Amino acid sequence: MKVRINTNEYLNTHGRMPKGYGGWVFWLETNDGNAIFQGGTGNYSEIKKLAITAATKLRVTAITVGS
Repeated sequence: MKVRINTNEYLNTHGRMPKGYGGWVFWLETNDGNAIFQGGTGNYSEIKKLAITAATKLRVTAITVGS
């Protein structure tokens, strides 16, 4: 299953695409409401992989990067 990563909120808030080291939060967009996935501190690409894994297990097809 392919998981879509929505970066619009982050881009609108910060004026740039998410990247690098920092604290990252991802919202897993479910049919019955949003479940929050707190990615934690680390490299964006590594934390994003964790969020995608969690989304796949929950059968969620879209993730929003928090601002």
